[in-house]
Amino acid sequence: MDEIQKETLQNVILLPKTVEYYQFELTRMLETEKYAEAKELLRFLMECEGKDETTAGEWSMLLGWLDQQFPDAVIAEQEEVDETEEDLLKKHIDSKVHTDQQWVTGLLQTLTGKSSFEKKWIALEQLAHIKQKDLNSRLKDWVEQTRLHPMLQFKVLQTLKQRGARGKVTMKRLGETVELTISQTPLKWEDYPEAIQSIFHKVQEVCEVYHPSLAYFAEQTWKEFLSCIYGTAIYNELMEQDERGQKIWACALHYVADQSMETQGSAEEIAAMYQVYEGEGDEWFQSYSILKEVLGQAFSYRS
Repeated sequence: MDEIQKETLQNVILLPKTVEYYQFELTRMLETEKYAEAKELLRFLMECEGKDETTAGEWSMLLGWLDQQFPDAVIAEQEEVDETEEDLLKKHIDSKVHTDQQWVTGLLQTLTGKSSFEKKWIALEQLAHIKQKDLNSRLKDWVEQTRLHPMLQFKVLQTLKQRGARGKVTMKRLGETVELTISQTPLKWEDYPEAIQSIFHKVQEVCEVYHPSLAYFAEQTWKEFLSCIYGTAIYNELMEQDERGQKIWACALHYVADQSMETQGSAEEIAAMYQVYEGEGDEWFQSYSILKEVLGQAFSYRS
C-alpha cells in the first residue's frame, strides 16, 4: 500500500455500526476458511481511524495469527485453478456430515433458535451444500412462517436456489407480501439487472476520482440494500431506471456511504459530482430517504 493510499485510509472513520458490519464479515470469512480475504480486510481496517483500542488490538492479534498460520494463503488461492474455495467448502461440509450425525440438526437449531444474525447466516451458507432432500421444504416453511431480517430472507432464497429447489416462496418483505420465484434469485453480482449494476458503477467511477476509499463501503452498502428490497416495489422501480434515474440513485448512494464513513462531503458537492442539479433535488432526496430508511430498518432488525 503506497503512502497516498495510507493517507486516504487514515481519513476514513469507522462508526460503531460499520465496525459491527466488518466484524460479521471477518467471522464469515474465518468460518468458511477464506483466510486470504480475511487478511486483506484486516489490513484495510487497521489503516482506518475510529476503532477503539480493544478492537484494534484484537484485529492486530488476529492478523498476526493468520499471517503465522497461513503465510501463503494469498499465493495458494491465486495459483489454485482446479479447486475453488466453494469446492473446498463442499468437501469440508461433506466431511462434517459423515463424521457427525447431529451436525445438520445443530445447523437447523441454529436457524430456528435464538442464535445471532451472524450464526444464522453462516448456518445457511453451510446448508446450501448439504445433500438432504427434506431441507428444501423445511427452509421454505421457515422463511414463509417466521419474521426474519430482510437480508436473512434473501439469504434463504439464495440457499434454496443453490440447493436446486424449484417453485415460489411467499413472504412479507418491508411491509409487502411478495411471491418470489426461487430460480430467479441473484446469486452473484452479475445476476442483477443491468440498470441496478449501473447505479453502483457510476458511484465507483466517481469514487476513483474523488474518494478512492469510499468505493468499498459504497459497494457493501448497495448490496445490503438490494438484499433487503429484492422482490419489492422499490426493487422493481430500480430495474426500470433510465440513465437519469440511475444518476440520481448513484448520487444518493454516494451520500449515504459518505455520511456513514463521515468523510465530510456536502450534499451540494456530491450532487455536483453526478451532475444532479437543483431541479432534480426532490427526486434525489426521495432516493436518499428510501436508502436511509431501508438500511435503518435493517440495522434495527439485527439489534
